[in-house]
Amino acid sequence: MENKPVSDDIFQQYYENGRFDIDRAIARLNEINRALANANIKLYDAIDLYKEGTLLASRCEEELQGIEKQLNIIKPTED
Repeated sequence: MENKPVSDDIFQQYYENGRFDIDRAIARLNEINRALANANIKLYDAIDLYKEGTLLASRCEEELQGIEKQLNIIKPTED
């Protein structure tokens, strides 16, 4: 697995046709999780992966909240 440095354009690779590809992002989060579970990972590699993972997880959460709002518009929940 290739460790990718954290950068300002970290999310660009997760966009296709102007939409965030949450499936690709979740797959990357799974890769990061497996890499961090490796006892032989170097400290600075682990820090870079952790940063990337937290940023990516936050972006996924934002996307899911947006999807939830769209679904509530389509079919509002009853209180």
